[in-house]
Amino acid sequence: MRASAPGILRWCLDFPKPEAAISLQQLTDGLLFQGWLLLQDGVKKAQMYVRHGEHLATAELSVCRPDVIEKVLQQPAVGHMQLQCGFSQRLALCADHAVVGFIIDGQQFDFVDIRIESTMKVLQGTFPWLFLDNDTNQSVAQFTGKLTLCGQTLNDWKQYLDALEALQQQGRKLAALIAPTKEMVYPQYYPHTPAQNTPVQQLREHVGASAILLYPAAELACADQRSFRYTDTHWTHHAAMQVSVLLAVQLGLDVTAVNACFANDQYVERSVCGDLGNKLFPPREAPEQLLCSFNYKQYLRYDNGLPNFGRVMLYENDNALSPQHCLIFGASSSYSMLNYLVRLYAKISIVHTAGNVDPDVIAAIVPDSIICQTNERFIVRAPVAHYSLANTIQEKLADMTAASASELKLASASKSGATHHSYFHALLSKG
Repeated sequence: MRASAPGILRWCLDFPKPEAAISLQQLTDGLLFQGWLLLQDGVKKAQMYVRHGEHLATAELSVCRPDVIEKVLQQPAVGHMQLQCGFSQRLALCADHAVVGFIIDGQQFDFVDIRIESTMKVLQGTFPWLFLDNDTNQSVAQFTGKLTLCGQTLNDWKQYLDALEALQQQGRKLAALIAPTKEMVYPQYYPHTPAQNTPVQQLREHVGASAILLYPAAELACADQRSFRYTDTHWTHHAAMQVSVLLAVQLGLDVTAVNACFANDQYVERSVCGDLGNKLFPPREAPEQLLCSFNYKQYLRYDNGLPNFGRVMLYENDNALSPQHCLIFGASSSYSMLNYLVRLYAKISIVHTAGNVDPDVIAAIVPDSIICQTNERFIVRAPVAHYSLANTIQEKLADMTAASASELKLASASKSGATHHSYFHALLSKG
């Protein structure tokens, strides 16, 4: 911002350095501001300051810097009148923007402008809406039409949906859910203009009318309650309930009975960060309505504990609406639906595959209904109907240290109930 000012001979900010990688823990504990300031003759008093938000923190020139005297002034450091020209201050910032400057005889001069940016950038929509940016699936490019689906990808999707319809013809109820992106449901709050033909629109036109494909963007856009969290990529609990009802009806359950299961649900407002709010500094929170009258976790019978792909969980609820076993090949959006689906199906097996289908899993647990769920931003790569869960688990365990794998097996075993299917025993034994 400024190279010099009256009364200043030379200066340097040693830390923080430009483009430096700084952890959230460092920011929380206090960011180090360190450097030095050499003054011209006649200056009576000088201080360094950091202005962040509405706060102004100052530091005295109290650190001896013989290196500066000898290298910059090329004078002997011993006994030099400006030997104490250094400053060092740790400061817990309250904003993502700070200014470093110097007070010279009572007058402030801004010198360095500092901005803290996450490596995973966040798009600022209409306040308080946050959206995902620069992700590996290029969600912004999808929305703006700069990234479209090629012919091969569209054909891969058609083959995938054909394989699911073949499974349905074998007597199993099946639904393929594409969880819409936040920006497709609420484009009015998004800082980009939508394309005429986005990838999801391409896909729907290519596969035509499909009885199993569910893309509830329109339903979520006109819902009575807000469908997406302000500071998160995922939908709200209210939206998870609405989509669970849509799925259950598509899978053959009675809509009146399904709605009755959730009629007395209670929600409480809480201030939460979310996966986008946590990428900002300071983390941004927003109010959300969270289900407080039911928690699906009490029905957990098995969890292999793997992160993301390869995770396997089993839930059982003897008081569920239907005695059926529902298998979910899901992604992150499936987790919040468990609060509702666990009350609809006596048994829920959920496998984190982002919609990829493993025929061996289906053959092993013989479900009555199957939900294949992926997220809209993932559609640039079609799921497959010949996925191998066992291979994914083996690869993840192979990448772990022996101690970590052992701890994972112990944790999985401690969560396992006596009623879970032998297939899950088999998965555990592979570790």
